[in-house]
Amino acid sequence: MLNTELRKLLTLCLAASVAVRVIWVSTGANPTDAPSRGVALPEPGPLPKWVTALYDEAHSHCTHAQTCTPCCTTVPCRVPLMPDEKVRCKQARRQYAHARRDDEGEETKTSSEGESDEQTSRCRQIDGEFREYYSGYGRLARSMRRRGFCAKEYEAFHSGKFDPSFDLGDPEVVDREIVDVKAGRVRSAHFGIVCSSWCRMSQRFNGGTRTNTNPYGTGAKLNEIAGNTQVAQMKRLIDVLVKHDVPFTIENPIDSLIWHTAELRAIRSFSNVTEVSCDQCMFKLRPPEWTPDSLDYRIRKRTRLLGTVKGLESLARSCDGEHIHVEAWGHVRVNGKRISRAKAAGAYPPALCNCLANFFAQHLAQ
Repeated sequence: MLNTELRKLLTLCLAASVAVRVIWVSTGANPTDAPSRGVALPEPGPLPKWVTALYDEAHSHCTHAQTCTPCCTTVPCRVPLMPDEKVRCKQARRQYAHARRDDEGEETKTSSEGESDEQTSRCRQIDGEFREYYSGYGRLARSMRRRGFCAKEYEAFHSGKFDPSFDLGDPEVVDREIVDVKAGRVRSAHFGIVCSSWCRMSQRFNGGTRTNTNPYGTGAKLNEIAGNTQVAQMKRLIDVLVKHDVPFTIENPIDSLIWHTAELRAIRSFSNVTEVSCDQCMFKLRPPEWTPDSLDYRIRKRTRLLGTVKGLESLARSCDGEHIHVEAWGHVRVNGKRISRAKAAGAYPPALCNCLANFFAQHLAQ
């Protein structure tokens, strides 16, 4: 019976060029779930805010495709290393630009405000630089450069292929960084250490052996051994940063087992360390398929930040429930390319980068 109705719906969708989006609804919010459980239908109640938004914006979403003109323009994709996007008509381009500014939050204003792009792109005349270790997409380093500071990304797979000269699990690479710290060439640092072997999902579905009581695992999996080595080398480098009063931050998911290691417990014990938790949905972390004309979809991604940079405590954010959450798993197609939602969510949202960059910029400007 259901298949028959779905076939009818598919025909109508194809004829009207309408895409159906399936939204997950919890059992408590789904009144049609009651009969299947032998329970009487509940009394009608007020619509949740996220449902109201679906009805309020349905007309604009249905008619948007019909109002766009064939004129297209290509704009950079929001997710680095993804294909560029085609935006249709002037109104859509303005909407895209507005959404980008809105997602980035506060504009990147520094003491160089009013200077030309060429001037602000140059590094300021200061000793040392900001370094983003395990930089991934390198958004934080780019935010620092937009403020006129020298910044460098460290990512072993920055070109898509493994580069051993940036392998921060290699003691020789870390030794080189320690020499730079002692020479004053590193003024601040951020560690977005790889969380793939430390996350709970890896333990549940990928045969991970880490636990709360034994966060290092059994030593049977190569990725866990590599993760243990990276944490040990990070601790070596942070010890030198602390000794030379160089501020740093560490980021990982809030439930990551990395926080249970002896290295992270030791770092937490430093007198000037601040620890803060935030939901990245409050910094507008979007799924890779999100477009400015769609609903307010965000990825929650509960995150913990630890460090010595001043102002870190102001990043504390809890989800306000005013948007729709999308889980960071599975794959979607963006401009014909299959994209991992989890991988795309690894890129910090621009608003979070701006906040962190402001903290580091204030230190470097002193």
